Amino acid sequence: MSDYSDLIKKIHEKTISESVRRTYLSQIIETYPNIPVSIILDDLLIKNKDAFAIEEQVVSYKNYLKKQATGQIKTGYKTIDETIRGINPGEVLSFLARTAVGKTIFGLNVARNVNLSQKIPIVFFSLEQQIPQVFERLAAIHLQKSTEEVEKIFKSNFDAKASSKLIKDLDHIYVVDKNSLTFSQMTEYMAQIEKKIHKHVSLVIIDYLGYMQSKGQNIYEKTSNLAKELKAFAKNNDTAVVAIAQVNRSGLSGGEEITLSSFRDSGVLEESADYVIGAWRPELELNISETEEHMRAGQFKMKVLKNRSGKTGIEVSCDFDTTTLEIVEV
Repeated sequence: MSDYSDLIKKIHEKTISESVRRTYLSQIIETYPNIPVSIILDDLLIKNKDAFAIEEQVVSYKNYLKKQATGQIKTGYKTIDETIRGINPGEVLSFLARTAVGKTIFGLNVARNVNLSQKIPIVFFSLEQQIPQVFERLAAIHLQKSTEEVEKIFKSNFDAKASSKLIKDLDHIYVVDKNSLTFSQMTEYMAQIEKKIHKHVSLVIIDYLGYMQSKGQNIYEKTSNLAKELKAFAKNNDTAVVAIAQVNRSGLSGGEEITLSSFRDSGVLEESADYVIGAWRPELELNISETEEHMRAGQFKMKVLKNRSGKTGIEVSCDFDTTTLEIVEV
């Protein structure tokens, strides 16, 4: 290995030209086929630099893929996960829906799915609802009970079994129920949780962006600042973020398909997101017959509107159980 070390030292010499350096690199790769290229390039990589040569880009990409294997978040909705290839640390998925579609319910279903399948720390920032409301819905989803049944169980003296199941199965979900938070405050809450559990928070779910605190003279300025801060928050904390946002457009209900154009002040928020998912429930469409409403009951539709990793326009059909609040892909 002394020859290998000598060649590595030669490559690091400041006096050699770029072409000679690349010649040495090719020689090392050909001479030592048993040494993984990633290790060779790691030995060559100059740390803390901003301009990366192609061989250093290889290292960076391989490290990115390695990080993906351990840190990538799967929402539990197969079609979405396959289409966007998961949410990586530092990335943002924006989830758009109108009032009464089930934005909070979707966020809680994702939290539960990720907890069960990946067992990683999740922080659910509930900026609208308080802990009792969030817990009741999460318990209903996981216990396969109605919210009324959950209330009865915990009012009685027979809640030990239900409590034990929730504590055992959903042990990585942490809820913060504060309104008008800033991203700096969210980071502080994450730090407190990480200090307590000695683990990195891998997923943050924000319910919802409309209740975030942001500076600005008008709605556009506030939204612009929020968008910039959202992406920076994900990258600086090296965590995946699901940011829930409400679409408000007069004359339309939660039964109409969501598009990017229907996202009020969406330009900057859409730009800051790596992925955008729109959701609607066809049974909520205005002016449909009772028969049509009955036929559409329980349908929950999602569509991939933006995808940095590939295709858009992919539609996902789910069942929304209005009793247990569970959303399952069909």
